[in-house]
Amino acid sequence: MSSKLPKYVRAQGKFLFYQRDYPAKLRHLAPTKTFTYALKVTADNSVSAELNRKIAQAADSYALACKRIGNTDPNAYSVSELDTAAADYLRKRNLQPGQFTSVMLDLELSRQEAKYQVQLQAHKEDYALAALPEMENVIAKEQEGEALTFNDQVVVHALKKLIDKSKQRPQTLSQLWKEYAAGKGIDINTREGKRQQIWWDKFIAIVGDALVAPETLSHIHDGIDRYIAERQQAGIKGQSIKRELSQPLAAIRKASKKYRLGWVLEITDIERSRKKVRNVLSHEEQRRLVNFCLSTTTKRDRDVAAAVLLMLQCGGMPSEVNRLVTERIALDAGIPHIIISGKVKTTSRPRVVPVVIGVNFIMQHIGSAINWLQSCSDSTHSLSIKKFMARATGNNAITGHSLRHTFRTNCIANGADPTVGAAIGGWSGKQIGMSDVMLGYGAEGLSQSEGLKGFQRESLKIHRHLLHEHSHKVVQFPIRI
Repeated sequence: MSSKLPKYVRAQGKFLFYQRDYPAKLRHLAPTKTFTYALKVTADNSVSAELNRKIAQAADSYALACKRIGNTDPNAYSVSELDTAAADYLRKRNLQPGQFTSVMLDLELSRQEAKYQVQLQAHKEDYALAALPEMENVIAKEQEGEALTFNDQVVVHALKKLIDKSKQRPQTLSQLWKEYAAGKGIDINTREGKRQQIWWDKFIAIVGDALVAPETLSHIHDGIDRYIAERQQAGIKGQSIKRELSQPLAAIRKASKKYRLGWVLEITDIERSRKKVRNVLSHEEQRRLVNFCLSTTTKRDRDVAAAVLLMLQCGGMPSEVNRLVTERIALDAGIPHIIISGKVKTTSRPRVVPVVIGVNFIMQHIGSAINWLQSCSDSTHSLSIKKFMARATGNNAITGHSLRHTFRTNCIANGADPTVGAAIGGWSGKQIGMSDVMLGYGAEGLSQSEGLKGFQRESLKIHRHLLHEHSHKVVQFPIRI
């Protein structure tokens, strides 16, 4: 079992429960001090997509419970809240949506014979009514012409969920997203999880929530058109709009396939924005940066410097340095190199990178640099790197990402083999597979491979303006080719 359970999750015996105190202002109205929801997940499954899905359901139920304590007006609740309440109602009675959808009894009825359909439906309802004794009071109210309360409506909706197969699926677009996010293991406590949730929140705020039905597709299409128009009017680049829409549209497509809704999303072309001018370090700025890195004296500066020197030599990102592990750092090998791998933006990004600048310095400080990167947020270390580079070069416009564009510019300006340069930098194209082949070698085989020797030759060419005799401090090992 994980040593740390998610917030509000407690273990009782071998099972997990969602437990959360009601707000202080509602406790005098609440039946108990604490809301409890059985997650029906075992404690040894404390890290799983299923647990995330159940926690999301529990959080919805908690929010609804708080609302129900202080509000009895049935018109105050949305369809989504009604569906959540009905699901809770069934769960507490150990019933499942669609449980009586296929009740055939012992009548040997043929589903193909229309004359039996009414009889079959009646038997389904008999079974469902027997499971929901509260329906007797609801039926009596309807016969007397009394208005149904929200709790009465919950019972009616629960009955429909028991006998109507379509009621098994989420009833609104927002519920489709929650199911998708839980299934994908999207954790809103992480930076990436928060970003994806924000994309959905923006999407549903403009598109508008809606019931899940065949005619909903037109509503979705109209909403997407509004979303694109509003975001473009706000000055958001086309590429960014596509990225924002990627997860919401993926959730809708997945739901359509899972529940056979027949939705085919047709997205209008989003005009690509003109690429903005990239900030690239000049050769002189690069020399200043390298020599500044190698002459740093404080621990924090040395941590930043080690990361910057690696990023300069492979067009890397701080997150890639962050993921480096000991067995993939071979700076004391015959040909000093590192291996960048792990979760990356593109499949071509994992790669082998020869190190030709500041090898001894990087070897001494890389461990501390990785610890620093792992101890702070992306925004924190990005700002630290930006300030460090501004101090080194006097250029306040450059950032850590500028080193990626600078690497590509160096490849072109110094006449390096574009295929090898792209393989070292991790760009897609014809070079895909070059790093993959070398990644298949063992540590010793890779260090002696002709492929790595070729990479080193090109890397020396790419950075030759930094290996000039006037910058002798840069090179700290005998060059072997």
